[in-house]
Amino acid sequence: MSNYLVFVKNLFYKVGLANVLDKMLYMVSKLKNGNRNSNFRKKNKELFIPPDYFLYETHKLDYEKFILGGISNAEEIMTWTGKYFNHSPNRILDWGCGVSRVTIHMHKLMSSASEIYACDINEQMIAFNKKKIKTFHIL
Repeated sequence: MSNYLVFVKNLFYKVGLANVLDKMLYMVSKLKNGNRNSNFRKKNKELFIPPDYFLYETHKLDYEKFILGGISNAEEIMTWTGKYFNHSPNRILDWGCGVSRVTIHMHKLMSSASEIYACDINEQMIAFNKKKIKTFHIL
């Protein structure tokens, strides 16, 4: 980030306008990704896509990257940890799950007897996850 952008960001924080800066950056991201996200949603109506602000806050406001990155990360985690799963059922915990970008794909990679748990400090995201996700336990 350039020195100028760092200066502007720090200025917003110092004068107590961090929430204004956050809303501005969210709107820029929404405009930047609007057409791409709309086209992706039309082609993939069945996919789990959290609310835009949740995506912006936890990852990127890009639906395709949310889905494909989540799948890739879930597969990578299972590859790294596979040697520790010698028997079934297994239990995993996604600590700091946010909108469950990775966790929503884990059940496809584990035995049906496995237990998947997820937790996060953000109560709004946990409430959303509890309402929308039934493939694992939200704490």
